[in-house]
Amino acid sequence: MRFLTCEPNLHSIDNYTDEADVFYRDPVAWLTSEYGGTERPLPSHLVFFSPLYEHIDLYLTQNGYRDCASYFHTHIPEGRVGSHVIVACR
Repeated sequence: MRFLTCEPNLHSIDNYTDEADVFYRDPVAWLTSEYGGTERPLPSHLVFFSPLYEHIDLYLTQNGYRDCASYFHTHIPEGRVGSHVIVACR
């Protein structure tokens, strides 16, 4: 199981960017670099908030994912957090 991290900059690194922010800048590029090689296979499931779907839907289709579940999350979505959590399966 793999989760995006969003750890604080405890070591005072200049221009620090947590993994979640890097991911959201270009989700497809991050997924491709993380899982595009032979070392780490594509995960069987991806779990994400609904606003991300429009950014990764082509990637999901091209890599054999399909929607297998959707769960209500909030009536007041904001930012990256959407109204639903989506599960995509291979």
